[in-house]
Amino acid sequence: MIGYLEGTLQEVTERTLILNVQGVGYELAVSARVKQGKRKGAAIALFVHTHLRENAMELYGFASLFEREIFLALITVSGVGPKTALGILSLASAQDIQKSVRSADTGMLTKVSGIGKKTAERIIVELKEKFGGKELAQSLTPERTDAFEALIGLGYRAQEAREALAKVPDEVADTTEQIREALRQLA
Repeated sequence: MIGYLEGTLQEVTERTLILNVQGVGYELAVSARVKQGKRKGAAIALFVHTHLRENAMELYGFASLFEREIFLALITVSGVGPKTALGILSLASAQDIQKSVRSADTGMLTKVSGIGKKTAERIIVELKEKFGGKELAQSLTPERTDAFEALIGLGYRAQEAREALAKVPDEVADTTEQIREALRQLA
C-alpha cells in the first residue's frame, strides 16, 4: 500500500493531480481544497489512501494525516464512497466536517452532490460517536511527518506527539529541531 508520496507536480486535471516521483507518475484523486493553488512543476507531498476495487486501484491524496483519517471515516458509512467523501472534503476542512458531525449539522453535508438528508443523517449517526469523544486532532503537515514518526518510535502516544508538534513554531523546518522542540514540550 502507498501511504505517502513526495515529488514534483507533473499535471493538474479537473479531478486529479499527476505527481512525478523519481520518474514515475502517480495519478491521485484529490479534493478541490488540496488542488487549490497547486502549479505544474511545484514540489508537493501528500498522504495517500490506496483504494482497491474489483476492477481498479485508485489513489487518493490528502494534505494531512487528519484529513486522511476523516476521509477513511466517511467511506465507512453506507452510501458514501470515495468520490462523495472527496466532495465533502472539497466543501469544508477536515476540522469543520468533524465539528459539523459533532453538532449534528446536516446542512453542510447536504450541499455535496449525491448527499441527501437521509445520507447526511446516516453520516452523523454513524460518525458522531467516533468524533464525539475526541478532542479535535491537529492537522499534521507532510513536513512534520518524520518528526511525528520519530516521537512515536520513542514511545509517545499519537495524540501526545500531535499536540507537541502543534506547539512547535512553523518557522522550525528542520526535522531534528522539530523533534527537539516537541520533546521540550513533552518534558
